[in-house]
Amino acid sequence: MFKKRPKTDPSKPKNYAAIGYTVLFFLSLVHLSFEIYHDETESLARNIIIAGFMFSLSLFSWIIYYMHFKLYTKEFNSKNPV
Repeated sequence: MFKKRPKTDPSKPKNYAAIGYTVLFFLSLVHLSFEIYHDETESLARNIIIAGFMFSLSLFSWIIYYMHFKLYTKEFNSKNPV
């Protein structure tokens, strides 16, 4: 019913950039939630704006990297069939 996922080749390097972008994305989520529930109200709006900017920047960078990686591997695999 389901296709088996092919085993990864251990000789190929791991995709550390995707791991880094994913970690950055989740860290920005934690930072955003921390800044929203922060007790100091004097700079809460500024903190939310900074955290939202960090969140959106990491989200967009992750999406751009992911789409580039998918399109690049699709193009690469179509030129060099296994």
